[in-house]
Amino acid sequence: MNINFPKLNISGLSRVANEMEIGGSYFLILDNASVKTSLMIGSLRSSLESNISSVLILSSISDVENNSAKTLWGGFLKSGVESGSLKIFIHDEHFRSNIFRYGIKRFIQDLEFLNLASGSFIWFDFAEQLFTIQDINFAAKQVQVIVDWLKMKQVTAVFVFAKLNTHESHDIYLLSEHLSGLCRIGGGNRGLEAKFLHWHSHEGDIAHKNYALEESNSGFYRTSLPTSSNVLEKSSLHINLDPSVAECLELTTVEWIFLDSPLKLIHTLRDSPSPTIVLRFGLGTDILELAQTVHTLRTVIGRGAKIIVHEDSLSLRHSCELLLLSLGANVVMHKEIPVWRLPLLVESLEDTLFNRDIDVPFDKLILGVEPTQLAGLLTIEEFIDQVDNILKITKENKIPVVLFKGTTHLAQVSQEVLKEIRLSRVGDFCAFDGSSVYIFLLSCPSYHLKEIFDRICSVSLDSIFINSNFWTSPENITAELEKIQITSAEFIPTNFNQIDAILPSERLDHSYCENVTLTNNIIEPLPTAVATENESIQQTIQPQEQVISTPINNN
Repeated sequence: MNINFPKLNISGLSRVANEMEIGGSYFLILDNASVKTSLMIGSLRSSLESNISSVLILSSISDVENNSAKTLWGGFLKSGVESGSLKIFIHDEHFRSNIFRYGIKRFIQDLEFLNLASGSFIWFDFAEQLFTIQDINFAAKQVQVIVDWLKMKQVTAVFVFAKLNTHESHDIYLLSEHLSGLCRIGGGNRGLEAKFLHWHSHEGDIAHKNYALEESNSGFYRTSLPTSSNVLEKSSLHINLDPSVAECLELTTVEWIFLDSPLKLIHTLRDSPSPTIVLRFGLGTDILELAQTVHTLRTVIGRGAKIIVHEDSLSLRHSCELLLLSLGANVVMHKEIPVWRLPLLVESLEDTLFNRDIDVPFDKLILGVEPTQLAGLLTIEEFIDQVDNILKITKENKIPVVLFKGTTHLAQVSQEVLKEIRLSRVGDFCAFDGSSVYIFLLSCPSYHLKEIFDRICSVSLDSIFINSNFWTSPENITAELEKIQITSAEFIPTNFNQIDAILPSERLDHSYCENVTLTNNIIEPLPTAVATENESIQQTIQPQEQVISTPINNN
């Protein structure tokens, strides 16, 4: 039995690029909105010709009723609507607010109402209204819900973005790993180009392929032969010091030089005004050596160098990432980003100059990133001194910090409780003053608090502490330190072993918690309460409104 697959229907594309898989989710990003109507109608006409039941969700009825659209549709619009093979919907005027109010699952309920058959095709215009690209982590969850539903129903969908700002256009690439394909259509070296970041169809996969587009006499677009987006001719040298991405870079048309030591870099880069260098951060990497390498490359070579730092399986601390960017790195490629996207990143840096300050105080920046070599369990006096010193040193660098205070029953506050707190990074401390446990985290963004505390504590905070508070403002932390100093003045721990200074790459042995002896103070139970500086409000609203409107009857 022949299976018909939805298509972009751009003449000249390879079958892999032109067709889609059933149940797939595809993003189409348009830098030039004028091509939207032709692409939309071309794809839907192809589906109708193949007897694929189709749904079109639009932001405006003019997209199907204007004269140019009617010419492109021919008789397919009327026949499709009359036969029921084409259903057209317009965004409700409250579409965006309803998505925000009821969530993406409410939109799924509307799609369920349509009773789409397996193999159906959806073209969703103005997808900025559906996905919250401004919050990329939240958008990833939205996308995953849609992707799972489409795959379960075996329905294919194209989501079109035509009004993204510069920041959103960059962030949307972070969602590509959830998708079956992502293609951007906009200006290129040869005029209008379709740039496939990756695309999966029943025919196979492509990645980093560009096709030059031109408008045919029929009003639809066609292509010339594909041009590889990996042709990078203008950078004088391409050097890689990260073995984990070597295989990916070997697939490009550029000749890469692979080095095993940064000591060979300067000699290799002699007389090269605009080299591209890929550096590695991973297990065993000394962050100070990496920072020195970045700083040396930038100051010696100048603004023409393209310096990429790739996270190999490990993530940089937020402060360390800021340090590398301040010292001259163009970009840090996070470990969550698939390595096959590196060639695209390399291409995006071509013809660019480093526009940040080169003459930066190296020693001062380093001190701000690693203001101490201590970590783990400290006495309350040492805890106060260390935190106060760190706040003074990191004040100018605006490095995010967090102070946590948790109060428990006396029976709970023991060496067993402290064992649940696992701190291994320098600048992260915990202490106990006889009534409360304190945790200080250096370079900890506030939006990652839950994830980080879940990682450093093997049990939930709520199960340990009956009252807990977070402070993220340095001013508030300083004020709280003064209170701690007063309330803990009478607490004298015995047999307390202070942890020795450690290096950033070392893991801590938590046996040091075994010798903590507590006082016999009696603590009355307090009502459970968790206070944060940035409280989130969760509302449960029963869905009562339909997100998309009723179908249009086109006569």
